[in-house]
Amino acid sequence: MTANAIEREARELVHHLAIGLQDPLGLSSFSPSIYDTAWLSMVSKEGDSLFPQCFQYLLDTQQNDGSWESYSCPLDGIMNTMAGLLALQTKAKSLLIPDSNLISRSSRAETALRDMLQAWDISSCDRVGFEIIIPALLLLLESQGVKMDFPERNRLLSMCECKLSKLKPKLLGNTQSTLLHSLEGFAGILDYSTVKHQKSNYGAMLGSPSSTAAYLMYAPEWDPQAEEYLQKVVEQCAVAGVSRGVPSAFPTSIFEITWTIVSLLESGYTREDLGEESLTKLGDELESTFTKENFLVGFAPDCLPDADDTAMTISALGLLGRPTSVDQMLSEFEGPTWFRTYSGERNHSFSANCNVSLCLLRRADSFEHTREIVKCTQFLADSWYTNKTKDKWNVSEHYSMMLLAKSFALFLSRWGSDQLEDGKIPFLLIHQQIPVVILDILLRTLDRQEEDGSWAHEHEVTAYAILTLRALLQLSWIQSHQPEILSRISKGQEYLHQKRSNWTKGSYLWIEKVAYSSSNLSFAYCLSATKISPTSSPTDTPSLKISSLISIPQKKLSAFQSFFSCLPPFSSLPSYKISLWLLQASLFVPALSKHRFDIFARKNVSEDKYLQYIPFTWIAISGGGSRLGLQIQWEMMRFSLLMYQIDEFMEAVVGGEMHRDLDWVRGVVREVCRSGIWEGTTGKKRGFEEEHEGDMEGVDTHEKSNVDHTKSKARKDVRSTLTNFTSHILTHPRVASSPTWLRSWLIQELEIFLLSHITHISQSQEFFSAFQTAPSETATSPSIPPLLPQPYHTWIHTTGSNTTSCPFSFTFYLCLLPFPGTLFLASGLPRYLVQSMCRHLAIMCRQHNDIGSVARDWLEGNLNSVDFGEFTSLDVGGANLDAVRKAELLKVADYERRCLEQGMQELGKVVDGDVMQALRVFVEVTDLYGQIYLARDIGVKVQAAKTMTK
Repeated sequence: MTANAIEREARELVHHLAIGLQDPLGLSSFSPSIYDTAWLSMVSKEGDSLFPQCFQYLLDTQQNDGSWESYSCPLDGIMNTMAGLLALQTKAKSLLIPDSNLISRSSRAETALRDMLQAWDISSCDRVGFEIIIPALLLLLESQGVKMDFPERNRLLSMCECKLSKLKPKLLGNTQSTLLHSLEGFAGILDYSTVKHQKSNYGAMLGSPSSTAAYLMYAPEWDPQAEEYLQKVVEQCAVAGVSRGVPSAFPTSIFEITWTIVSLLESGYTREDLGEESLTKLGDELESTFTKENFLVGFAPDCLPDADDTAMTISALGLLGRPTSVDQMLSEFEGPTWFRTYSGERNHSFSANCNVSLCLLRRADSFEHTREIVKCTQFLADSWYTNKTKDKWNVSEHYSMMLLAKSFALFLSRWGSDQLEDGKIPFLLIHQQIPVVILDILLRTLDRQEEDGSWAHEHEVTAYAILTLRALLQLSWIQSHQPEILSRISKGQEYLHQKRSNWTKGSYLWIEKVAYSSSNLSFAYCLSATKISPTSSPTDTPSLKISSLISIPQKKLSAFQSFFSCLPPFSSLPSYKISLWLLQASLFVPALSKHRFDIFARKNVSEDKYLQYIPFTWIAISGGGSRLGLQIQWEMMRFSLLMYQIDEFMEAVVGGEMHRDLDWVRGVVREVCRSGIWEGTTGKKRGFEEEHEGDMEGVDTHEKSNVDHTKSKARKDVRSTLTNFTSHILTHPRVASSPTWLRSWLIQELEIFLLSHITHISQSQEFFSAFQTAPSETATSPSIPPLLPQPYHTWIHTTGSNTTSCPFSFTFYLCLLPFPGTLFLASGLPRYLVQSMCRHLAIMCRQHNDIGSVARDWLEGNLNSVDFGEFTSLDVGGANLDAVRKAELLKVADYERRCLEQGMQELGKVVDGDVMQALRVFVEVTDLYGQIYLARDIGVKVQAAKTMTK
């Protein structure tokens, strides 16, 4: 399709919208709603059906199994089928002579509904007012002799009772509320005459055909204006005089006009392209309505105002050269940490906050609104970090990503050109969160493109994704990836052109009581996506401020990319993924570095080069934030840093300065893990002085008098460090709020972990003392080592694997996961299986670590797996001894991997799918560290050789 043809179609769409406004009621391109149509089919006047064509539509759309269509989720099918069944029962009861066809249809619908309710998971539902509407439908069906029992019934009724007690009084006030959109949910408990004054000036109850139908049915007096509204809706939605059902909302003029104008103008169409005359008509109508309704509007005139439509109206007017005030919007919808869609709203809307942010960022006075922009942006960034981006109004993740990409890209553009007030922007937000999220959006969008060039095999979703990629092209950090991105855009546009005939056939992506599609919006987004040139990138000179946000040297980036691309998990991946993950990971390094000295002084150790690896391990395995929330990843990055540091501390300080005092250190470990440092469930941290008041060195008076000052100081430092370490872990907010069984498990693993370190130090001392001299850099492992007190199998299943921190880290990780998802692991077979799995993982990790650190362990006097007789007694046949031992140890590690994989399979049979995905992330991250050690030792060297017990 040529550029002129695309522009012509865009002009025709805008003209179509302008023509639609000529009707007094307005316009709507929403798809037919079986649910709403069923309600209209039940309206009767003087004993006769008022809308027989609606009942016929129900008959035409009933499926063979008796149900009605589930548009985008099971709840859609449940609500459609409940309303459809109720309509069939109502019709059948109104007939003097039974109709066998209706009886058969009702029977099949009832059977289908029972099956749907049996499988229904309430926790997955997010439709408007379902917890009120479905209980009302259940009662109405029971009045017709149809009772439905299902597993979630009692829970649903409790939710309904709780919500009704809070919301019903709002219906009786003088101001509109969102409840007016769902009046059918109050059948039998509301005097409908009390809401008559809440009608719009054209007779609708908040633009809802089903709500208006219920009002007309149950009000004590007939309302001619409501009837007239429904008649007009039925007439306008008819095609060639034949009813095709009514939509879930009518009219939706403001919503469809503003979304269309903003999308088309921001994607490159000019006013001339779209037709100045039509745009003027639309602008006049928007401006008039906006002024008339006191600068706050809803999805149609005379509807309850909301932040979403208000923000988009302000944006549309601004793009049409008609700037207007945002003061009313800010006053009405601003909350403590986000913007509400409606006044009094309990749950946030992700997309509404994107649109408010974009509205403010598009304005010439963005500097004056920095505070409000930052509020939105911080909320959006935090939502992304915690995987709380599921939107209330659109089911596609690509819609949310498109809006967020536009918002964050524009935020950076304004910041880079000093159009935002720097002093009001949090450092972490601009220097980490926004760039990390932008790269995450880019990764997810590229990763989710199908072979045919589409996203989700849907033309409207494909348009969202193309517009997302275009918004990110301007960023200088991804210049090297622009050819890849432009190629993806081109493939997506080819798909859209192939599906040209479907552009006006929207997908069921938008959320109402049931999902719906919009032909106008689908058309607008497809036109916007195909307007973009796939052969050119932005020509604006990148801001130095923006470019400096990610400043990893190209040489360093290339070196890391080359290294990681050789590791098994990444060897078959496209290079852009590893590169973008490295950029993401680099943004966490500065923040991680700031925590280097939170607890440990890091004495006698070399450079902590693992800082450069930790963020990448989590980011890469988690696919950015797609498999595991970025906030949990950040917590595990900090925890991983602590694990490296406690390992350094135990080797350099406990194994060095305290190597003759290990029994005392064991006592301290037991004390700090079992004492009152962690008080009950409150996570209260007792201060060090309070904990050890009158016992400065932690020893009794007689002992204190016999130890020298150096030893006393060393003991005090060790006690203080171990106290702070354990307190830091056990008072972590997520640990403190975890269930008792999990906290107890964590404390057990913490003590085992620390005591195993001490045991390993003792075993290393005993092993190397047999050589009478400390190991030298030129020495190699002895061919006939001293006899160790345990077989290797026993050692690796206890001390050897416990010192990896894997079992301890795993229980801490479980504390970070959403509860009650982890409740499966509290006891019984799942608990046993997960601990067995973790043990195999820890063993494999230790073996990979040992293979990679043979030389360093020998130099520093650390007992290594290859030092055990099971490996030193191998017949090397003239080959290199260390090489043979490493190869044999790798065979053992491969066996442990097979055990691990079998354990994961068994665990997957008894554990929830979401939890299993989180567990797989932990396993794969831990495995990645092993792969890294096999290729490169990233541990630190203990600079001062530990004194050996001779």
